Amino acid sequence: MPNRRNIRRVCAALLLWLLLECPLAAYCEGLTLPSSLSVIEEEAFAGNSSLTAAVLPDTVREIGPRAFAGCVNLLSIRIPAATEIIAPDALDGIPGPLLISAPPGSAAMRFALNNGLDFQADTVYRALIIANAGYTDLAELPGTLTDAESVSAMLASFPGTDYSVTVCRDQTAEGILSCIRGVFAGAQAQDVSLLYYSGHGKRSSDASVNGALVGIDGSLVTAAALRACRDELPGRKIVIADACYSGGLIGRSADAAANAGDAFVSGFISEFVGSGAALRGRSGDNLADNGYYVMAAAHSSEESYEYTDRINGVSVCYGIFSWALCLGCGYDLVKQAYTSAAADQDGNGVISIQEAYAEALRNVLKTGAAQSAQVWPAQCVRFGFLRK
Repeated sequence: MPNRRNIRRVCAALLLWLLLECPLAAYCEGLTLPSSLSVIEEEAFAGNSSLTAAVLPDTVREIGPRAFAGCVNLLSIRIPAATEIIAPDALDGIPGPLLISAPPGSAAMRFALNNGLDFQADTVYRALIIANAGYTDLAELPGTLTDAESVSAMLASFPGTDYSVTVCRDQTAEGILSCIRGVFAGAQAQDVSLLYYSGHGKRSSDASVNGALVGIDGSLVTAAALRACRDELPGRKIVIADACYSGGLIGRSADAAANAGDAFVSGFISEFVGSGAALRGRSGDNLADNGYYVMAAAHSSEESYEYTDRINGVSVCYGIFSWALCLGCGYDLVKQAYTSAAADQDGNGVISIQEAYAEALRNVLKTGAAQSAQVWPAQCVRFGFLRK
């Protein structure tokens, strides 16, 4: 009589056959497999380059070591609530951006969080766009309004990450923080909260102030104040800042910009990608931390520029970084039209933080503008913050 372990191996083999020989089964959540299939055995699907999607039956309670390791084309996997054990290396060698579908609060969701993997678990996507144009004692920035419209349009073109967008204009520092608390109120651990800011940034010899967002009355939202506000909110947090000296938000100086492998950055990235342990910046006053994904228009001692163009016979001003980011993600603000998303170089309909950043940086450099965009964490290819 076969023992229970042999039965599990037969069931795993049957699942593998169904996924390989019956491609539609991989997308069918109603697929019925033997209820005795409670364990996906060690290396059951390892190295299978044909596997693009997997739906595990509700009976699976354990995923063994390297079960899906090296499935280089695996884009999505559904893991049920019953799954309580996932081997640390179960999904090793998958370049990403793999999407894990799981119930809120499940072991699979915790696994994704701890390993920097993208997941959806009844996830709500919220975006707050701050456009500060009319300053009291500083130069007006009319391009911020164009930036806000363009980023809104760009986000709307990705239904797989259905961002609910709120636009707030001409805010003081307290107004910015109030908008953050209001728009992101109710965020849960499974949610994504994106803050985009276009406006003046503060230059200061004091690192704790340098890169601060500037309210229209000259008041400041420092990185520490932003942290204090946003740390109250659970979930994954994206910050995109088109402002002078904005690299200060993640402690990125000109030296760090030139040397992406410096000990500070590489050390934190290693922890972030590896264990997912709570991370802290050097002084705790920047956003280089677990759960944050940051793109900044310039390093901490560099300005961010606007440009004026003729669009349909009308002079239109816009931020070069915002233009570059939107263009890479499929929205041309100059033509006011959607185009191909060059950042999605592999054509899988998903844009990771790293892909968006790399394409934005390329587009900025093409203009000759003396600014170099910054990103945290570097080489973040596992989080698809935009999905078709």
